[in-house]
Amino acid sequence: MVNESGSLVAERTLKILLLFKDHSELTLSQITKMIDISKTSAYRLVTTLTNYGFLLKENNIYSLGPVLPLLSKNINTDIRAITKPFLERLSKSIGESIYLSVLTDKNQYMFIDGIASPQPLKYAVDLFQQMPIDAGSAAKAHLAFQSNDIEKTINALEIKQYTPDTQIEKSKLMSEIMEIKIRGYSISRGERYDGVVGISAPIFDIFEKAKAVLTIFIPKTRATDELINNYSIMLIDTVKEISKRII
Repeated sequence: MVNESGSLVAERTLKILLLFKDHSELTLSQITKMIDISKTSAYRLVTTLTNYGFLLKENNIYSLGPVLPLLSKNINTDIRAITKPFLERLSKSIGESIYLSVLTDKNQYMFIDGIASPQPLKYAVDLFQQMPIDAGSAAKAHLAFQSNDIEKTINALEIKQYTPDTQIEKSKLMSEIMEIKIRGYSISRGERYDGVVGISAPIFDIFEKAKAVLTIFIPKTRATDELINNYSIMLIDTVKEISKRII
């Protein structure tokens, strides 16, 4: 019972702090209503948070205190540094090329880090080169999870026919992007690079906002349906682990 009680208190305390993600100031009554607890319980929790500097109280209005910025100084916010050990682990497990990309503006992205496959037949990416989000698994993942207005973005694209498999019909691309949002990852079979299969999944921050995309590249000759399915599962597991560490 003691453990359950302590866990409940911790959960409610965290819920109070997370309220200030969307609100700069809150009254005790607002906090009570938002997390659905009694006013007495809310008062005890905010008093403790105020005593330890997590909250400030002025004229019966609460705001974030000075402790959180001090703690944040010790957080590693470099997404390349955070993802590197996960890239290395996944690369060692599957022996394929793995790359990290970020959106640079609403229509372009670039790969900023990665590990090329040790196998003789592989696909390796040139880092820090701007590319349009018109084709390929990484592009489609950025489009699906980071575009504020997908339809508007797609309509504004000038889609290039990179290979015979490039999807240049915008209505079909729009339908595929909607499917990707539901599935949680994208697949490209030679759409940007002939003979290369890509599997891409988004990395989210702790507030569930997409921050980057992780991609596995496989030569088409090795990319069986079973392999693609297994790698997709491993990729999703990896980005979930990374996402827990991104702010």
